[in-house]
Amino acid sequence: MATIALVTYRELPDWQEDEQLLAEELESRGHEVHATIWDDAEVEWRACDLVIIRSTWDYDARADEFLQWCERVARAAPLWNELAIIRWNTHKKYLRELASHGVPIVTSHYAARGSTLDLARFLEERGWDRAVLKRAVGAGARDSLRIRGAEDHADAQRVYDKLAREGDVIVQPFLETIATEGEISIICIDGEPSHALRKIPKPGDWRSQEEFDAHHTPHEITPAERRLCAKILGNVDGDLLYARVDLVMEDGEARLIELELIEPALYLQYGDGAVERFADAIEQKLD
Repeated sequence: MATIALVTYRELPDWQEDEQLLAEELESRGHEVHATIWDDAEVEWRACDLVIIRSTWDYDARADEFLQWCERVARAAPLWNELAIIRWNTHKKYLRELASHGVPIVTSHYAARGSTLDLARFLEERGWDRAVLKRAVGAGARDSLRIRGAEDHADAQRVYDKLAREGDVIVQPFLETIATEGEISIICIDGEPSHALRKIPKPGDWRSQEEFDAHHTPHEITPAERRLCAKILGNVDGDLLYARVDLVMEDGEARLIELELIEPALYLQYGDGAVERFADAIEQKLD
């Protein structure tokens, strides 16, 4: 029997459906499973045989503190995903690195912290009528802004200036396909595609997360998507217990918009046998 920590955060002290299904499966195999809050000073991480990051959904607002916690835990117990991968995945510059290896990514402009950008002129030069601003260290569309046209430029400039004072910023064209076709999330377990879903924003919105009432349906992974996943994950340096590959269409091509390796929702309920596959992969890490 192993002691396994499924790590969450203070606003979600109990498990989501994913973690509940996984915990029940692991407990049925004789393991002791705990929901643990990552910044709880009372947790004795050395008592854990495995520490698996699951729902630490405030990490991006406390990135330095979170990475320090990861370093401490990794010294005390096996941490998954691995520390080096977590460090690499925290900042969206990983997209540029993957692009340098031939991975198709959504067109992106990176602006360093403290940099100035005349947003209206930039968008005109790029020919982008609509665009999206994001933090380079961010998750869940937090503090992201959709620019719907010239009427939004003044407000968008204020948002950009604020974000750039606080950290690096990404500017991307707004892709109409996100609103019409949605986003494909492919969940990978132990480096292999397991199951997938299509996430379509509610009418008038552009965000694919459930908390914004997006519509999620199962999706059958195509051979081309499997090949793309293999190319993406093949350029990640290290072993992966879990991953979520988020794809959108741009110029008729599937492109990577996010590679989630820290705390992605894995939507285990959407994949036949996904819970069992994830439990198998976890048990392999115990060997």
